[in-house]
Amino acid sequence: MLAEIKGLNEECGVFGIWGHEEAPQITYYGLHSLQHRGQEGAGIVATDGEKLTAHKGQGLITEVFQNGELSKVKGKGAIGHVRYATAGGGGYENVQPLLFRSQNNGSLALAHNGNLVNATQLKQQLENQGSIFQTSSDTEVLAHLIKRSGHFTLKDQIKNSLSMLKGAYAFLIMTETEMIVALDPNGLRPLSIGMMGDAYVVASETCAFDVVGATYLREVEPGEMLIINDEGMKSERFSMNINRSICSMEYIYFSRPDSNLREQGVRMKLSAVRGVVEGKRVVMVDDSIVRGTTSRRIVTMLREAGATEVHVKISSPPIAHPCFYGIDTSTHEELIASSHSVEEIRQEIGADTLSFLSVEGLLKGIGRKYDDSNCGQCLACFTGKYPTEIYQDTVLPHVKEAVLTK
Repeated sequence: MLAEIKGLNEECGVFGIWGHEEAPQITYYGLHSLQHRGQEGAGIVATDGEKLTAHKGQGLITEVFQNGELSKVKGKGAIGHVRYATAGGGGYENVQPLLFRSQNNGSLALAHNGNLVNATQLKQQLENQGSIFQTSSDTEVLAHLIKRSGHFTLKDQIKNSLSMLKGAYAFLIMTETEMIVALDPNGLRPLSIGMMGDAYVVASETCAFDVVGATYLREVEPGEMLIINDEGMKSERFSMNINRSICSMEYIYFSRPDSNLREQGVRMKLSAVRGVVEGKRVVMVDDSIVRGTTSRRIVTMLREAGATEVHVKISSPPIAHPCFYGIDTSTHEELIASSHSVEEIRQEIGADTLSFLSVEGLLKGIGRKYDDSNCGQCLACFTGKYPTEIYQDTVLPHVKEAVLTK
């Protein structure tokens, strides 16, 4: 029997700003616009140039900061995070940004969107070397790698540490004196930079810029590291092995419609009006079919309201392969298209006809040309061709099947 109704969930959204006297307040509004990306926890860390202050909690951003806590987080720079738990699970300790304090080397805060596919392997190595982890989040791995790096400057410590990570990551790193931004060499997760007056703003989606009144500058490039402080912004590369593969589900499902090139990402509850559909042939258009139960219930609802025929059109290809980069479809068993043909899915959901958008059609809709070698998109959940090496029994130890890489 298929699982109960459950939509796709994506790991989180991140927002950061440097050079504004109301940085925590602006971060709050930026996170509010990104709330659709994560609703289990939220937090903000800010710096006044000398110390980091923080507040985080479980729940929506409005719930976490409902009792005046925002007024206690002060600074000219801030990073924030809204979270949906995948790798590491839930719990307060895993709510980000993660904050690490050091008496000798200064403090460090991390906010991360994505999923590290070699986190378990790195954790085992670090624990063998004496590290003690305070959370079950894969994000904490980066902090330990940075602290154990033999390089002298923080910039080189971060570069060296990032080179050891595999998977999807958009990192915002905050110290007392700067904000550092990094995107994985495949650019699997979205990350944009903008300006708000003289302040620099970074966000998972450009809709956050519109909310706070910032102007969009550009996307952060895969393998790029931005160092932002009172002297301005400097761009460096921590990896030259670039293969842009942004997650296609960002366009299909997650991102808000008012973010650049993005498709609808927030589901709306539907109800069938008998007077509208009774005696009619109905075409139901949806963004995706994951487990099949949602589509089946909508088709049933339409038939109960009097529809004579229900034809289902899906604006993505069949999702037949697990995601290891931050979306909670980690096994083939969770995906109806992994074990059912289109005709079998049609029968399962009770539709008269069922059709999916092709991979070529998806790329055309996004505005990219179909090229099997380099189309700029991650299509792994449709094709099974992953843009990075996937580690068996690492991040997802319950996955039994071997995963083929490209």
